[in-house]
This record gives sequence, C-alpha cells and structure tokens, in this order.
Amino acid sequence: MPGEYLVCTRARPGESPQPVAILHLEPLAREPLAPADWLHPVEQRTYDAQTRRTRQREFLHGRMLAKRGLAALGVATRAPEMAIQPGCFGQPLVAGDGLHGHGISISHAGPAWVGALAFREQVPMGLDIELISQRPGRALATRLTATEHALIANQGEWGATALWAAKEALAKLLRTGLSSPFPLFEVTGLTAMNGYCEVRFHFFPHLSAAVFHLGSAMLALAVPAAATVQADGYCYAFEALAAQLTSNGAGPAAPRCCTESR
Repeated sequence: MPGEYLVCTRARPGESPQPVAILHLEPLAREPLAPADWLHPVEQRTYDAQTRRTRQREFLHGRMLAKRGLAALGVATRAPEMAIQPGCFGQPLVAGDGLHGHGISISHAGPAWVGALAFREQVPMGLDIELISQRPGRALATRLTATEHALIANQGEWGATALWAAKEALAKLLRTGLSSPFPLFEVTGLTAMNGYCEVRFHFFPHLSAAVFHLGSAMLALAVPAAATVQADGYCYAFEALAAQLTSNGAGPAAPRCCTESR
C-alpha cells in the first residue's frame, strides 16, 4: 500500500523518538503525473531525453517521492526549485535553497514499488528494493562467499534477494554503487530481529542493513551500525518501521530467510 513511513531514533528515557529519515513507498504511477509540478528545469531536460515512457514515469515518480520526503523533514523549498542530479558515481545529489545537510536514495522494483528515502546527512543511509525472483539468485550464485552460501542455505530466492538488496543499499550509502570489487560487500551475519532482519558486513563493521519483506519484494535500508553511533543518539527503532509497514498493508515485515536462519 502507498505510504509515508518514519525512520526514528530509539527514545531515551523521558524523550520521544526523533525522525532522522522519511521513507515513501508507492506502486509505479499508472496515471500520468505533471512534470512541471515536480521537476527542476535540469531534471526536466533529463526527463525529456528518456526514450521509454516507463523510464520517464520511474524518473518522475522517484523524484516526486524524494521531494515529498524532503518536505516532510522540514525543507521549505518548492519541489520545482529542488534539483536532484547525478554525482560522478551516479549517486543522486540534491541542490537548492535550504537543502544543505540533506540526502536522498531512490529505488525501483518494476511496477510493484517505487521507493524514496530522504534523510539528514549526519545519518547517511541507502535504500534498495528488489523483487523476489530468480534474477538476484542467478546473479549472486557465482559471487557469494562460502560464508554467504551458508547463511542462506536452503532459502532459495528469499535469501539471495535479501543479500542482494542489502549489498545494493550499502553501495548506495557509500555512494559508489557496485563498482567496487564484489567481495568487498561480503555479508557475515543475518540476525532475526523484531519484524525485520539485521545484516552485517565483514569489511564495514560500522555499517549494517535492515531488511524488510514487502510481499513480492525485499526492502533494505543501510545505515550506520547503532552500536557505533549510539553515543550521538542515533540508535534506530526499526521495530517501529516494521510495524508501520505491516499495519499499512505492505506485507509481512519479517523476511522468511532471516527468521529461519538464526
């Protein structure tokens, strides 16, 4: 189901949770959106250059959701005055008045989901959504380490998709994409939490990913590992996000591959 979801800090005694990011999820729009309502002139040129109508819809819908998220975080700049442009690694960068210190991450999973995450730059994040299908499993088959094979043994495409989504989200947080050697993104831990799966990385112990089940897809958020940033107040309450996703009809939030692989 379409929705706006808060990613919050875990509350300290006597304090309320504070949102550090806003996640928007929707199916890809079937009805045409109005580009002039959402796109900066720079983005409009990229939109016009797309030769496929589906690609135009994905481009526009992702930016619409990202700008909604930025507005929900308190950015007052009008959507057409925000420019989301690719950096040297293709990572989305936001420019415009009042946007300093904010970042976004956008992901598409066929027509099923368009997702956009808006966050405060002091808490860098990455988002990826992957459809549960044979494609991620085949792509990963020759790239998994022995440790990763053991983690998802007998889990079929569920486990492979969870790993793929977590690695993609990590690569987006790092802003390099999967251009680095694939072993660098090795997963060494899958832990069942309350409504989601926590993924740990061998070469990035200071980072982690939370993976959620969206029915036909897996959603991963890569974040600084809470253990290293708790002193700054950034300990993430992903149980609350899992509850939001479940209550809004997005599907069961606990990935089967995680709950069966403790």
